[in-house]
Amino acid sequence: MRTVDRYAVAVHSHNLRSDARTSASDADLLAAAGLASKRSPVGLALMRINAGDPHEAARLVEVLAGMLVGKAWHSDREKLPRDEARTMAAQLLAWHLDRSCPHCAGRGFPKVNGAPALGSNPCRHCHGTGRRDPQDAVPHARRWLVRWLQAELEREAGFAAPAVERTLGGDA
Repeated sequence: MRTVDRYAVAVHSHNLRSDARTSASDADLLAAAGLASKRSPVGLALMRINAGDPHEAARLVEVLAGMLVGKAWHSDREKLPRDEARTMAAQLLAWHLDRSCPHCAGRGFPKVNGAPALGSNPCRHCHGTGRRDPQDAVPHARRWLVRWLQAELEREAGFAAPAVERTLGGDA
């Protein structure tokens, strides 16, 4: 079982006893995740959101908004309003969690009304890919920030599980 899946199971476990004979108990995994969150806080926040924590998304949006404000200032000495950064962060997080186009439900082609079939023309929003672009809802002048944050989110998501595994000692 993947570390991300084991984490989701451990978060909802009713048995948090640690077993001295193994480092793979739910309690060990949660402790390792807590320690790994020092190295990869955004990645672990994404793991918590995927595990079903309803409050973590709001906290992560604030962290991501702070990252956007800081990047805008340090790169271009541009003062990005916090509300705009929060909106951009929320849109990017929503995209990260569900990348399918909401207009065609990820099929690439719209459904024909009243029929169990898809139309022959590609979706005009995603151009037939079935995926939405996170930059579509952002003004053109700010798209570089979204691309940067998108790369950071992907990087952090990739660091989370290996950080937990290293903390467990590699036998996870």
